[in-house]
Amino acid sequence: MNRILFFVINVILSANFAAGISAGEAAVRKAEQLSVLRFEHPPFDSLAWLRADLTGETIPAPAGYTAAMPYRPFTNYSGDVSGRFIEFAAVLKQHNAVLGKVTGENYEKLLGEIPKLQRPGGYFGSGKLDWEKTVIAENEFKTKYTPALWGNSRMLCGLIESYKAQPQQEILHAAEKLGDFYAGIAPQWTSPSFIARYVGSTPETVKDALQTGTPLPVKDSYAAAFGTCFFPAIEGLVKLYQLTKKKKYLDTAEQLAAFYRAFDLLRTSHIHGMLCSYYGILLLYETTGSPEYLQRAEKRWTDLVRAGIAAPTGGVPEGVNRHVDEGCAEADWLRVNLKLYQLTKNEKYRRMFHRLLNNHYLMNQWLSGGFGHRQILQDARGQFGFGKGHSEAVWCCDFHGALGLQYYSEAASRMEAIKNTDSKKLTIEKVTTEKLTIENRCFETVDAVKNPQQIVFSYQDKLFYAKGETVIWKIDLTTLKAEENGYKFLTVDGFHPQTKQKKLLTLTTMGSGSENETGVFVFDAAGTE
Repeated sequence: MNRILFFVINVILSANFAAGISAGEAAVRKAEQLSVLRFEHPPFDSLAWLRADLTGETIPAPAGYTAAMPYRPFTNYSGDVSGRFIEFAAVLKQHNAVLGKVTGENYEKLLGEIPKLQRPGGYFGSGKLDWEKTVIAENEFKTKYTPALWGNSRMLCGLIESYKAQPQQEILHAAEKLGDFYAGIAPQWTSPSFIARYVGSTPETVKDALQTGTPLPVKDSYAAAFGTCFFPAIEGLVKLYQLTKKKKYLDTAEQLAAFYRAFDLLRTSHIHGMLCSYYGILLLYETTGSPEYLQRAEKRWTDLVRAGIAAPTGGVPEGVNRHVDEGCAEADWLRVNLKLYQLTKNEKYRRMFHRLLNNHYLMNQWLSGGFGHRQILQDARGQFGFGKGHSEAVWCCDFHGALGLQYYSEAASRMEAIKNTDSKKLTIEKVTTEKLTIENRCFETVDAVKNPQQIVFSYQDKLFYAKGETVIWKIDLTTLKAEENGYKFLTVDGFHPQTKQKKLLTLTTMGSGSENETGVFVFDAAGTE
């Protein structure tokens, strides 16, 4: 069956090329189609698996399952998987896409169950939580409060998109009850005295952080961190205001955005959470017109690039000092850059999301259509390559990676300038080593890859890669044929935030499903934004 589907997709791609669609745009469309097909297969064919973060039910692993991760992990992130699933499916419906049989049936069933599973307090979760209690997070697998906040933020977006796809008063009512929950806890959870106890600080220190805009020096507890889990609700609250025009939801979103200043770490261990929050902040600018929100988002973009957190491939890691990337973070980086370009028309944002799409984003996708984690190599200046380690993250990245492609598709349908036109072409030259010697250019082996046949050198102020007669991928996914009896030399339009600093990059071959191939990635030495 899968072979038939892949054949159909390739036929569609051939038709795209015949119609004059660029190679880059066709590659993105193929990735989008594969991402939709992924939800027709395990574990997404199980309704119980999808709703377990709402019910607390235990999902037995199928025969032969040997992974260290539980078959259905993170059920304490109440509303996360379930909310992501209905959000993605609803956005597909809004785009008039035909849902697969399994996806469509599970969407309708789950959507019908969700209002019945909502707690009297308006939130979602498998048990009652005391939201006025001072709680200290133990770890991301055991604590309930901050993970529940994270999951409910995704559920809020899912309910809103589901109502927009097919208006049902029951769904809108559930969204408003969840919005009311956030409005109800916001005064307590943005209180310096309450949060100081939660994060192990003092009320005075919290107040100082809010006044100066300097984040608190608190331990960043990754996916269960308060800064990670609370503030992504800004996105859903703004969308709920846009839908209902009830000002209390906008007021709550602005209250969260103001308090986020004390927890907004640039060098966070969970970039997905940070970028979700910034997408919400951009929605606040779009809704209120307050320049403060746009200024904050643009400064964060600049800081991410200049700190080397945004990689030459256009992507971002899962978190600073975490040696993997994350499909969710790539999707949010795409969403943020799309929105920044939409709001400002600044070309650097368009260049960034094209760089991301043409490289890191598609490389993160497996042949199955899913997304996940890829091992990255990084130092104090940022990412310089990829390792061979990889894993699919069915509990988050499959949903968010697919959702990001839908955001791109929708934006491209509205704005012609967003489309991927492959405008940055690779320059191919054939140069002899003797000429390089005469020009007195740098010529060195890449020790990091332990392969003396792989060499990187600079020539005419560009960096080049040569590897005999092997197939080489350019940055926008175009495969170059090996030339006879000689090396291939490529100039690559890339960047590194450390201006004019050369850096050799070991990188995997890019393209959907290429998780086991390796190569060398190089970029222009001068650096650009």
